[in-house]
Amino acid sequence: MIDFIINWLEKIRLTYNVNPRLFAVVYAICVPPFWFAVYKVVAGLRVGKTDKLPKWFLVLGFTLTAPFLYIAFFGKNLPGWFWIAVLVFVCLSILSLIKTIRGKVQMKIKA
Repeated sequence: MIDFIINWLEKIRLTYNVNPRLFAVVYAICVPPFWFAVYKVVAGLRVGKTDKLPKWFLVLGFTLTAPFLYIAFFGKNLPGWFWIAVLVFVCLSILSLIKTIRGKVQMKIKA
């Protein structure tokens, strides 16, 4: 089973010029700054300090799309369905992020 996965990942690397392990590393590196930016956005909205929110929304946007930017810049021969899947993933992530931020801000208002 492990050999199958290793061969599959190698085939992806050779076919699409994208290293799945590097994609996973980029994705993992983006997790802490993403959640820190969520914290800063929620904290800014709770206290009404909106002057630094654009910066934190920019961090959110970059950390959300960075792994896919890697694929966009270095990937070759990617099928159309892949880009549709990326678009759906990013849209669902944005909706989930909005729901999370709203929930955390409203939780503070009720308290």
